Amino acid sequence: MGKQTTFDHPGDLREAQRALKAARDARSAFLALAPKWAEAVAERTLSDGTVVPAEPGWNEEQHQENRRLLTGEQEAALAVWAHPFRESLPAGDRVEARTNLTQAPRPGGHRRIALRHGGVRCRPVGLRSVRVAPRMPAAPLA
Repeated sequence: MGKQTTFDHPGDLREAQRALKAARDARSAFLALAPKWAEAVAERTLSDGTVVPAEPGWNEEQHQENRRLLTGEQEAALAVWAHPFRESLPAGDRVEARTNLTQAPRPGGHRRIALRHGGVRCRPVGLRSVRVAPRMPAAPLA
């Protein structure tokens, strides 16, 4: 029996995946704006003599918000992982189905035009991205 390459994900599973992405995006946005350290860090001196100033930690509201966002992200991840559709697939197809679900086209047909991986521009091909070499200027003709 060959591996399945396309999957008909149920609508509730696609919705659960969208909720997971939204939960991860919300937590990432929170973490980007929150102080770097969850706990306050005192001023310190590095081995080269550089003094690193003290940095504030999170206040109680930020700790509560992080816990709330983390719990929402974990619940959304569990909803995707524990969906009955996963059990209906042969064990060898589950990873491919999960990858297919996370790379599904966006609602309304919008897709990413270009991706960046390690500074190399990528172009979507089907459901996968392929690396595209940077464009080099043509050598002058002699």
